[in-house]
Amino acid sequence: MRITPQTQSTSQIARHTSEKYPMSILAELLDQVLAAATFRTRGGKLYTPDELRDAITLTQWGVPDSLDVLSARPEVDDQIVSEIVDHLRHALSEYIDAAADRIGHSFHIVDSIDRMVEITSDYSHEVHSSSSTSGFARGLVRAAAVLGIDRATKLVTSWAAGKSRYHKICVVLAGVSIDQDIKLEHGLRIYRLPISSDSLPISMPNIRFNAVEEILGHPVLEIGASTHPALFAPPGDDIEDIRLETHTALGEVSLNTFFLALSLVCNQQVGLAWNWSDYDEAGTFADGARSSMGGPGMPLKRLSRSYNRKLLTGITELTSFDPPVPNLSEEGLRRAFDLRDELGRRIDSDHRFQIAVTRWARAASPGVINADRIVDLRIALEALYLDSDQGELGFRLSVTGARHLASNLEDRKDIRKALIEFYRLASRVIHGTSPRGSNEVLIVDAAAKLCRDGILKILEDRHRPDWTDFLLS
Repeated sequence: MRITPQTQSTSQIARHTSEKYPMSILAELLDQVLAAATFRTRGGKLYTPDELRDAITLTQWGVPDSLDVLSARPEVDDQIVSEIVDHLRHALSEYIDAAADRIGHSFHIVDSIDRMVEITSDYSHEVHSSSSTSGFARGLVRAAAVLGIDRATKLVTSWAAGKSRYHKICVVLAGVSIDQDIKLEHGLRIYRLPISSDSLPISMPNIRFNAVEEILGHPVLEIGASTHPALFAPPGDDIEDIRLETHTALGEVSLNTFFLALSLVCNQQVGLAWNWSDYDEAGTFADGARSSMGGPGMPLKRLSRSYNRKLLTGITELTSFDPPVPNLSEEGLRRAFDLRDELGRRIDSDHRFQIAVTRWARAASPGVINADRIVDLRIALEALYLDSDQGELGFRLSVTGARHLASNLEDRKDIRKALIEFYRLASRVIHGTSPRGSNEVLIVDAAAKLCRDGILKILEDRHRPDWTDFLLS
């Protein structure tokens, strides 16, 4: 079932909340508690609020103390905390189980009682969690130390008014290389991981040094996302009854469909190798709770030799790092983003087009030749340019593809010749002949590019013709 945390409109709740939950009062209480608060880590180290903020602002996790600092919990005056708790009980009453004095939230808190993490189809971590109201107050104190009192108070106020919780989906990509960070206004960013593990993002979960070696230097796709609701009333004993809704910067299109769009733009199969969720500001309410990194998915090409100084410093770094030739620019990322809706719509409505795209993606490894790649590519071309009941397949495919992809006679002749050569090669492979030789690699690469060009033309024209009518027109 869908849980709606309130029956009033968001504007009504916002007014109602502002009346009984004035930001100035909460800010004053937090200011009092932080004036005397310290934060103790599992290793026993003490931080002041300012020291904690400075330490967590660091983007390093492999250097001494940076992992330990994430475990810091507040040591605060119980009397002032009890005043914050009383304030929250009134202000967040819609989201509190009064009998158990528990509040539900879609992110972790310092002393969450129940926790369940569900992986969505877009690889986002949906957190179903609940904590005591006192625990929520201590999480708020921790967030106020890291984010500042004003920002932490505004966050809780917005969640109380029914606003979503924002985070980022982070995906280490296979098949893509970049030469500089790329950022779109839509909430997408691609950046390259550092070549030393002591500079990895602090949001990244712990990972074995031999796995870190695989991902260093590779690009990460960062996708803005939101989960609703941020706060909810715990439904009895079963936290799994809560229905959360996650939306990403990709809109209605799945991440797997966006991988296909990136693959078409890059002319190379692109996919997920590893992934994790960055809880962003909501992550400051918890003492280092981070979802486990998922992976491996698609294999990553090792970018250089590595030198592991684990016994001395725990640092893994790449040496002789030679970044790959970039195959994605800002223009390319924008093109993939613009193609995603049409690609998703056509995949959902046109089964043969879906076959063409997915089989082409499986075959999209330029410079590689094997029987599976050739068979996948032949199936892709047939699904793209033939109807299921047509005869003389090779002839019709080559003529239709040439007519579709070129506007002058000489180019059409060249395309027809390339498609016929590939179709003959595919027929031999299907009948048991092993592909070999540089000439056959060129034939397959040329056919793969033509298949990709045909798919892109259909997407950008927003139309796939009836090929019989198309040839007669």
